[in-house]
Formats: sequence, C-alpha cells, structure tokens
Amino acid sequence: MFLIVSLGSSLQPAQAQLNAELGIKAGRTFTTVSGAEPWSDSNRRTGWMLAGTARIPLSDYFMIESSAAYVQKGAREQQSTPNGSTTIAMQINYIEFPLMLGARWPVGADIAARVLAGPAVGLNMSAERTADRPSPEVPALRDQIRRTEISAVLGAGIDININYQTIWVDAQYHRGLTELMDEPTGGSLQNRGMSVTLGVLF
Repeated sequence: MFLIVSLGSSLQPAQAQLNAELGIKAGRTFTTVSGAEPWSDSNRRTGWMLAGTARIPLSDYFMIESSAAYVQKGAREQQSTPNGSTTIAMQINYIEFPLMLGARWPVGADIAARVLAGPAVGLNMSAERTADRPSPEVPALRDQIRRTEISAVLGAGIDININYQTIWVDAQYHRGLTELMDEPTGGSLQNRGMSVTLGVLF
C-alpha cells in the first residue's frame, strides 16, 4: 500500500508537467530543390509559412514540439528558349506536420534559447510550374509531384517573455528525404531550404 501511494505521488508532478502550450507562428520560406539537372543549380523561391504549434514540456530543459503548418516550397530556374531566357518557377505547397524534440535553457532574465530536431510529414496540396513569358515548353506539374514528403528539420530559436506571454523567433533548416517527383526522369530531386518565423504562445 505504501509503495502504491508513493508511486502515485511521484507521478503527479510528471503529469502536471505535461500541460501543452499552444501558439501560432508565421514567416517566410526560402527554398530550392537539389538533385538532377536542370534544377541542380536552381534559385530560391521565397514563400510563406503559417502554423499552429503545441509544446509539451518533458522537464525544465526538454520538450516536444509539434505543428500543423501550411508551407510554400519550390524553386526558380533560368532556362534558354528560342524566344530568349525564361524564368521557370516550380511552386509546391504543403500541409506539414513536424514532430521535434527540443532543448530550452535560460540566457537572461526573460530570454531563453532553444534547439529543435526531428522529422516532418508533408501532404502536397498544390503544385504548378509557371514561366515569366508564354512558353509551350512548360509542362503541367500537379500530377508529377508525390502526394507525401518525409523531411528532416533542424532549428534554433529564442523565447522572450513579455507580460506573462512568450514571443519567439525561429530559424529552421528543412531537408527532403524522399523523392520529390512521382516518376523521376533523369535523376532524383528533393526539397531543401530554410524558414524564419515569428510566433506567440497563448
């Protein structure tokens, strides 16, 4: 009986620590694709990111962070055509679900630093290839992109407590681990890039 009571008492603080903190964040994405020609030296696409986030503290220093995010990815490429140089844009938009383990430690009275790492699963919502001038050589993209993507995410950020509310800034590196195209021709392609976001915890 004493053992059961003691075990129950020891679990209560751990359960109390599992209160999730909810928040939202938004920012810019800077992405490209790596792999086969002609996209191996592609330029970055600048897009947007919007996410709802949940943090679950595991201890004073460790936590789990999960999000549901709308993320714009893709790339731009200069290609030569009979009509001159044309900028081809690959625009791919995802609903993404990262699940990351993080460490957090204070660096000031109301400031804490964070590092995060983990996998993410992305669901392709739309994809198109456009050109800055009319070109019959721009094929459709939607049916060529895989419906799901697995990626690795590595990030760092700063939390700032202002009037009992937490404002945070994040910078994250995203690296696709799965093939971008459903049926690759000429070589493999993967998404990669960075995101910079500003968020608030409620």
